[in-house]
Amino acid sequence: MGLQVATTGAFMKKIGGTSKYAEPAAALMAGVVIAPPLQVCECVMITQQRLGGNIFNTPKYIFQNFGMRGFFRGYLGTMSRDTLYLVGLLGTTPLLQSWLSKDCGWGQSSSEVVGAGVSGVVVGFLTCPLDGVAIGMKGDLGGDKYTGFLQALRLRSAGGLATLFSGACWRMVSISGFFVVANAIRTRAEPALAKYNESQLSVGPALHAAAF
Repeated sequence: MGLQVATTGAFMKKIGGTSKYAEPAAALMAGVVIAPPLQVCECVMITQQRLGGNIFNTPKYIFQNFGMRGFFRGYLGTMSRDTLYLVGLLGTTPLLQSWLSKDCGWGQSSSEVVGAGVSGVVVGFLTCPLDGVAIGMKGDLGGDKYTGFLQALRLRSAGGLATLFSGACWRMVSISGFFVVANAIRTRAEPALAKYNESQLSVGPALHAAAF
């Protein structure tokens, strides 16, 4: 989460915050950039949960048996899922919150909760098939069942919507709940951090002048 927020913030500085679509665009780019390290971590985690072992011998096991390709099984699903997740958390949530607050006249708390909740439900629903494919491929490093992303998606789709969106309700509840909490913290932390940064910038020149 820290990596996601920091990377999105870095892209925001590059893009500039003049457009209301700057945050979704920055979140989209950040999701693509941070996908590789998240992919490797998740692959090791799932393999360790399946086979046991520890944090040191699990990566060794993957590399010795499946090479570097083993670490990137289901990468397209992971990248797509996490990019949508980040766009929802740091992109559409602030947009919805701002629209409800400024255009609809809602209060701060209600616009925060509804904006984050709606965004979380949509993200949870849309990412459910991607998450299923990504996790399924990481649990099948040898490719015995899933040979590739599209084949895995077709295979799961053949089971019908019940298979494709299995666990979607719990995923939507989990993500929307996290979005509400994370957005509430972000909304209150950002002004405090901005105020602190401004105070540091004003103190810096004063200290420099005093030194001379």
